[in-house]
Amino acid sequence: MVNDYVDEFMTLILILFTCKKLHSRYVNRQPLKEAWACILIFLFYLVYSLILKVNVPMAAIIDFQQQVRPYAVFYCTLILMPQFSKRQKKWMLFSILASLVGYLFWKWLTIWESENVIFGSLSIGAGMTYYLFTKETGFNRYVSTAIVLFGLLCGKFKYIGECVAFVGVVFLLKKKIKIGSQKSIAFALVLICAVIFFAWSRFDSYFIAGMSNDQLARPMMYKTAPKVFMDYFPFGSGLGTFGTSASAKTYYSPLYYKYGLAEIWGLSPSDHGAFNADSFYPGLAQFGFVGLFFFIVFWKRRLSAINNIPDLRYYKIAIMAFLCLAIENTGDTSYLSGRGMVYFMLIALCLSQKEPQRRFFRSPNTQQNQSL
Repeated sequence: MVNDYVDEFMTLILILFTCKKLHSRYVNRQPLKEAWACILIFLFYLVYSLILKVNVPMAAIIDFQQQVRPYAVFYCTLILMPQFSKRQKKWMLFSILASLVGYLFWKWLTIWESENVIFGSLSIGAGMTYYLFTKETGFNRYVSTAIVLFGLLCGKFKYIGECVAFVGVVFLLKKKIKIGSQKSIAFALVLICAVIFFAWSRFDSYFIAGMSNDQLARPMMYKTAPKVFMDYFPFGSGLGTFGTSASAKTYYSPLYYKYGLAEIWGLSPSDHGAFNADSFYPGLAQFGFVGLFFFIVFWKRRLSAINNIPDLRYYKIAIMAFLCLAIENTGDTSYLSGRGMVYFMLIALCLSQKEPQRRFFRSPNTQQNQSL
């Protein structure tokens, strides 16, 4: 029971720690206004959901905390603006790699599922952190890639796409992507084609062949989402109503009956929401066109900020974390889970390097010289 709320406890601790540090001169207060705006938007949707009453109030409340969590983690990390010493980086790397090996050993002693999502997320998170916290050398690039490729044991097709993206970003991306330039467009197209090629089986079953089959769970969620957008214009059906854990595993939403999804294997009440919350993007229908607009604005601002990161290594990892979220959420809701917290933290950590470290951590001697 406790394990089900570990992510929530960790997020709460991070929020409380951030609130405690808000008056410190070492934090970045610039994101506070945007963070408050984000909270107000979610509070509006909570009230809207409770008034609309598509699902029971508790479903909206549970979904509210799940939806807020990744953004809370992002803004808290961005505000705290963590800077690590070499020793701290070594200990963090040791802890992450030890967790990866420990998890593999534990699953070996118990039962290794044919598709192990957590192991894949641990591997790519460890690989990205290793690349970020070590020197930019050919050896370290190969080690980080080996760690990421080790995650192929998870057996997930979309993870193959993430591996391809990682290799492309780390080895082929020599400078920042300039939106609109021919080289950047060519690089993006090659990367997209490579990801689709290696993950073709799942891509075909989700978006091509699967769309003609009305009995496949995930394609039906994608096909139904536009109907929810239109039927509940402009604010959507509300929290805890469609495409999320709270709308199926916790409190089964009436929308699944309304749109004929309750009879499909994986989406029926008897399946306990096996695939109702297995893709993030259909769940955006809960927020309608207005919520979709804010979602696009959020990521547009993030990509713009990522483009201003001076260190190419941090830039690459921020881009890679964004790509992981984009790829994984075609057939997963890691965006709202503990796995998504890692990517949000990495993006915020990379954005925190935007300002020179010496500006926030001046030694007493430096301050004394400047006063003279």
